[in-house]
Amino acid sequence: MLHIIKFGGTSVANPDRIRKAVSIVQDRLATSEVAVIVSAFSGVTNELIALTELAAAGNENFGPYFGRLRERHMDAARAISMQNTALHHEIDAMLERLAIEYEVIAREGKYRTSARDSIM
Repeated sequence: MLHIIKFGGTSVANPDRIRKAVSIVQDRLATSEVAVIVSAFSGVTNELIALTELAAAGNENFGPYFGRLRERHMDAARAISMQNTALHHEIDAMLERLAIEYEVIAREGKYRTSARDSIM
């Protein structure tokens, strides 16, 4: 039987909660197949929307705001596993792709719905 497990933003709000979510999945994997759906960290979706608007407006606060978002994710990755450099590189690569999308929005001074959907 396939079990579908969804973790909302507060379920992955910090490293301890992420570890708990992983434990739940590992326990369930012992007896069945599992599909896992994970939301963004608590508040991140709103931050992504705000960053999209800041980038489109050419707001100077964009860079520091994005830097805090990047550090939040990298800090969580390091807290979960200091040794998992593959995880750190993958998260960093995703954040770099996101930064490029924001650079395009800032350069054009607007965004398409498809770009916003991709960011979300």
